[in-house]
Amino acid sequence: MSSELNKLDLVSKLDIAICEADSLRGVIKIGLPGLLEVLNRENGGIFIPKTYKKREPIWLTLSPLDAWVDGNRNISAQLLYEITNFIEGKSREEKSYRRELFQLFPLYWKQEIQAIIVLDSQDIPKKDLLLLNLVRNSIARELFIHQTKVTTISSEQYLTTLRIISATQSSELNLNDVQLWILKGIKDTFKGEMAGLVLLDPENPSIAQKKMVGTGSEWLINDTIRFEKGILKNCVEKSLFYQVVDVLNDQMFDYETDSCRDITKRSMICSPIIINSVTVGVITIYNSPHTPLDAFDQGLLVSLATSLANSIYNNQLIQQLKIANADLEASGWELLNSRNTLRALFDSIPASFYIIDRNYALVAINRSRATRAGIAPNLLVGKRCYEALHHQSSPCPGCKVAETLYNGGLTNRNQRFWGDNDTSTEWEISTYPILDNNELAIQAILFEQDVTEKRHLETELIQSEKLAAVGQLAAGVAHEINNPLAAVIANAQILMRDLPKDEDDWIESVKLIETAGQRAGNVVKNLLGLARKELYEFLPINLNESIQNALNLLSHELLVHPVTINFDAGEGFPMLVASKENMQSVWINIIMNAIEAIGENEGNIIVSTRYRDGEFNITIRDNGPGIPENQVGKIFEPFFTTKSPLKGTGLGLSVVHRIIKSHGGRILVESELGRGTQFTILLPENKQY
Repeated sequence: MSSELNKLDLVSKLDIAICEADSLRGVIKIGLPGLLEVLNRENGGIFIPKTYKKREPIWLTLSPLDAWVDGNRNISAQLLYEITNFIEGKSREEKSYRRELFQLFPLYWKQEIQAIIVLDSQDIPKKDLLLLNLVRNSIARELFIHQTKVTTISSEQYLTTLRIISATQSSELNLNDVQLWILKGIKDTFKGEMAGLVLLDPENPSIAQKKMVGTGSEWLINDTIRFEKGILKNCVEKSLFYQVVDVLNDQMFDYETDSCRDITKRSMICSPIIINSVTVGVITIYNSPHTPLDAFDQGLLVSLATSLANSIYNNQLIQQLKIANADLEASGWELLNSRNTLRALFDSIPASFYIIDRNYALVAINRSRATRAGIAPNLLVGKRCYEALHHQSSPCPGCKVAETLYNGGLTNRNQRFWGDNDTSTEWEISTYPILDNNELAIQAILFEQDVTEKRHLETELIQSEKLAAVGQLAAGVAHEINNPLAAVIANAQILMRDLPKDEDDWIESVKLIETAGQRAGNVVKNLLGLARKELYEFLPINLNESIQNALNLLSHELLVHPVTINFDAGEGFPMLVASKENMQSVWINIIMNAIEAIGENEGNIIVSTRYRDGEFNITIRDNGPGIPENQVGKIFEPFFTTKSPLKGTGLGLSVVHRIIKSHGGRILVESELGRGTQFTILLPENKQY
């Protein structure tokens, strides 16, 4: 069973190899050894009869028996006789023919014998007969394919040449290139060594242009000759197909007219070129192996010559038409180029740009404005602008285009469009007249430019000016406030030193006075820090202790607000390298914002600290009203606040954001209306400053 499977696998591989053979002999050289290997035979041969045009029989053997060949190793007369009799006399149903020293197996395909397999007379086991038939079919199929290719290559090349002729008729090639490509195709179709084209001078038939093409892609000869005698002259004069097997023995041969370069001529095939019943030239093929051509091949060449004549005639008409219309075509190209340039400029303008007539109908619209409308530009042209672009039944409120159309003046206005989430875009709309020869406005150009970013930058500039003013004010405030604060802090320290050691409550109160004074000084410093870069003093600090100190400073707020603060302090933390005063300001700002957001309602604030993978994670979460989604992205901007003017300046979170960034950290915010807000601060353990 294993042996049979191996043979089936061998047959499958053999079939693939036979299919991949690139020639007729390749099929034989792969198929015959493979067949013998499948049948475990050493002796075998294959005979391909002369069944196709101009092809001699092929006989190939492997380890042939003496009875199969003669002394010159060719097929023996007896074997050839038996093979011929079998092919001509046996019915097509015969599957084999057996004699004492050999047996014959025909290879059929398309009901024709493609070849004869010759084996020794030893019986073939039944299990191998099926394998034999499979291999026979594979070899027969590929022999048919390759022999058919051989016999139809002229037809295939003929069709290729026709396609070349068809392509040149509709191409932009000049007449010289058209002639070159077609003549080369004719040469390749009939496998000539060289091909020539002779075209008569329309004014003087005794002069002709002679062109020759060989294996390259350029003319070998392109000369003007005297055309008075020779084989080619006779072909043109009589308008007859003419072919000569041996030109040197032809009395009409003229060296000057009929000769060609670099080859020794043996044969010539000449076909006249006839345009409108007038012979204007001749095609010549030199040394074609098909000479003399049979009637069918002559018809092919005449057909190609006629196609060449038509192509030349059509190309001449095209060239004449191009010359006649040269000025018009040049003007058309200039107009088209100008139009394309204007269109490219029109569509490349990032601002919205369109033209309307006096009835508000769109005459042209650029891609930017059409994209805003969500409709292709060509579908908008002809529609009224207020209907197609603004979905209005009449001209838009505030539209000033009428002033331009009726007064010829320029106008300018701003319009705001509102989108989702209370966002808006602001557009600056200008109109310009298009005047006719009488200086009357017949159309108007509308130029719409998005100035939202411009307005935003103007607002930021105003805020920056405010910030600069605050910085200048902070310098004066710092001087005016720091002196009283210094007195408060100094007296608090003196008072604390003079208090009895056992007065804990008094000592704690004085400490709070001192701490509050220091905090007030830090607030002034933070305000000043908005306008100029500060150099922070980074030292190792205890994160949990820093947060606890901030909570102690806010203890008085818990007396007037029904808020509970839970501090979930993590353990085993390393020291945090940070600015002690600034980090404490961060905790106070965020927690104080949470207390104020909860307001008079009962609420909870949860502060937690964690450490993992070299990073501190601090979360501060409240159950207050939350922040609207469209405002979350703005809370860190200077002067942005949702509080009333008397309760907030919008600087707190801006300061927080600046401090966290200066520590190489990140601050994230998550908020949901009605459920609260959570700030997450991520700080690196060690950072080089």
